[in-house]
Amino acid sequence: MPYRITAMPLSLLSAMLVVANAAAEGLSGSVALTNNYLFRGVTQTDKKPAIQGSLEYGSESGFYAGIWGSNIRWLSDSDPDVSNRVEINGYLGHRGQFRAGDIGYDIGAAYFWYPGHYPSGFNNPDTIELYAGIGYKILSAKYYYSPTDFYGLDDSKGSSALEAGLNWEFQPSWALLAQAGRQWARHHSNESYAYWKLGGARHFENGFSVEAAYHDTDLDGIESAVTLTITKSF
Repeated sequence: MPYRITAMPLSLLSAMLVVANAAAEGLSGSVALTNNYLFRGVTQTDKKPAIQGSLEYGSESGFYAGIWGSNIRWLSDSDPDVSNRVEINGYLGHRGQFRAGDIGYDIGAAYFWYPGHYPSGFNNPDTIELYAGIGYKILSAKYYYSPTDFYGLDDSKGSSALEAGLNWEFQPSWALLAQAGRQWARHHSNESYAYWKLGGARHFENGFSVEAAYHDTDLDGIESAVTLTITKSF
C-alpha cells in the first residue's frame, strides 16, 4: 500500500505555529510558491515545485476554521492507476493565551483530503489529525494524533507526532527558524523517524515573505533538502 513517507516520489500542520498574540477576527489568506513541498521532512512533490494557497476565518474569541491546498505527486507516483495530484486540508480549532500573556495555546483538528480515482485494494489515504500545541515567546511545541489510518498505511490508527520549534525575530522583519520532531507510525516501527529543519525568513511590509530552510530526517533513502518559499499574505 502507498504511504506518505515510503511512497516518496512549510503541510499546513507543519507550518502552523502556536499563536501567542491575541486572536484576530476576520478573513485572511495566503498564496505561496515553493521549490519543493515537504511534510515532516519528506518531499510530497518528488522534489518539484508546488503552488499553495490558504484561506482562514478567525473569530475574536479565538475560534478559527480554514482550508489549505497544494499540488502533490507522492500518490500518483506510487501507482500509475492513481489520478490524485492535489492535497486539500480543512481544519478548525481554537487558539488563545493563558492569563500570563506570554503563553499561547492552539488546539484543533485537520482533515487531509486526497481527491481522485484509486484502484481496487488501495487503502484510502485521507487522514484526520488532532493537534494540541503550546508556545512561550519564541518557543513552541505541538502534538499530533491520528484516529484514522495514517496517510494510507494499513493498520496505523493511533499514529502520532511531536515537534518543537523556534521562531526568533533577531532583527525587525528577520527571523531564525528551527524545528525538530519525531513521527511514530503505529504498528510500523520501521516507518517511525526523526526530522528537523533550520532556516531563516524575511518579512516585508507589503505582505510578502521569503523563507529558505534546510530539512533532513534519519530515514534511510530520504535525502536532505533545501527549500525556498515565497509567500504573499493578505
